Amino acid sequence: LTLKTNAFGKFETRIPEIDAYTLSATVPGFLPKEEDFKLPKYDRDTTFRVVLNLTPIEKLLIISGDVIDKKTQQPVNAKVEIVYKSNIQTNFSILSEGGKYRQEVPIAGKYLLTGSAEGYLNSTDSVNLIVEDEASGIKNIYLSPIEVGAIVRINNIYFDFDKTTLKPESFIELNKEVAFLKQNARVEIEIEGHTDNKGADEYNRNLSQGRSQSVVDYLVSQGIESSRLKAQGYGESKPVDTNDTEEGRANNRRVEFTVLKK
Repeated sequence: LTLKTNAFGKFETRIPEIDAYTLSATVPGFLPKEEDFKLPKYDRDTTFRVVLNLTPIEKLLIISGDVIDKKTQQPVNAKVEIVYKSNIQTNFSILSEGGKYRQEVPIAGKYLLTGSAEGYLNSTDSVNLIVEDEASGIKNIYLSPIEVGAIVRINNIYFDFDKTTLKPESFIELNKEVAFLKQNARVEIEIEGHTDNKGADEYNRNLSQGRSQSVVDYLVSQGIESSRLKAQGYGESKPVDTNDTEEGRANNRRVEFTVLKK
């Protein structure tokens, strides 16, 4: 007999009067199971209840994709760093062979991705890995060639309120810029500080200048030549979003770098 269970995993059928049966079950996502059952003697209509406990197949959690030149659409051999957002101690650094990368990770959730290669600007992205959706772990990373005038926003840079002091959680992102500058030893950049429009113009210019200088000082402390770096504070003069909402103001408060020489 070939049977199908209902939505609750239950099945039933009439069976001939014999003394033994073998039940086998197959379900996608579970290991197949087979079990023998002996039936006792009976002299009237009888219902026998049997239970098959199935073992789920352990799913691999994989983050994978291609690293692609954004300009030519060609594959790039690059380094890909993968960091679990909720615990930065869970991190991986792998090389993309022929532009392809693949990494097994221990837990579902949001992961931050950084792609880097000589001659290219770093690229950051994220992927939200969902156990039930195998496609959720696929993410392509696009790298832009280094060009004079290119502007890159440095995310996750934090300062004490109304001060120019870098918070330690900024160092993770800044260390990526250190690696980028060491990998591309001829590149010179301008570190730019920007604020929203709250406060006086001169105050915002001074604050942004001090913050951009703090970033430069950190890069120099990590071995980058000061001659390759320039600090410039623009205050509120170059908004990228509205200053009429908190979200817009947060977007305007930023640190960027512009490529001066490659």
